[in-house]
Amino acid sequence: DNRLLTLPSNERIPLKAHMKMIFEIRDLNYATPATATRAGIVCMSDVEGVQWRSYVTSWIKKQEHPDAIKEQLQKLFDKYGGDTLFWMMKNTKILVPMYDICQVMACCSMLDNLIKPGNYETLEYWFIFCFTAAVGCCLTEVDGVDYRKQFSTWWKGEMKT
Repeated sequence: DNRLLTLPSNERIPLKAHMKMIFEIRDLNYATPATATRAGIVCMSDVEGVQWRSYVTSWIKKQEHPDAIKEQLQKLFDKYGGDTLFWMMKNTKILVPMYDICQVMACCSMLDNLIKPGNYETLEYWFIFCFTAAVGCCLTEVDGVDYRKQFSTWWKGEMKT
């Protein structure tokens, strides 16, 4: 590589051997094939929930709970996570967009503060409380449709503890 950064204004900035650059972009709408290959871009598709599932796996590994509790947490995310986030994507209009991984991170943050050795026996109830709060917090009435009510109705009908 010629270690030359060319800006949209056609200004060229030479990079020294000791210089490194990291680019963080939302999408590749305006990237040329040359840009993608030179920058070594890694595109993570989130069709199957790769990002949030990876985050959950990492979060669970960091927990200082017994292995049985960690396994139960993974099972709870598997049981409720995918279907709920898919339903949200397909059936709701969100006033302020919130990505799946942000909702999962909010759930994990709440769980960090609520899961204590004394309440392991009620883990699923605490999980449901945190997960529905994290996912439902971005729902409101949009265009005369109350998506909070729709989510509540769907959850009560589909998800059984």
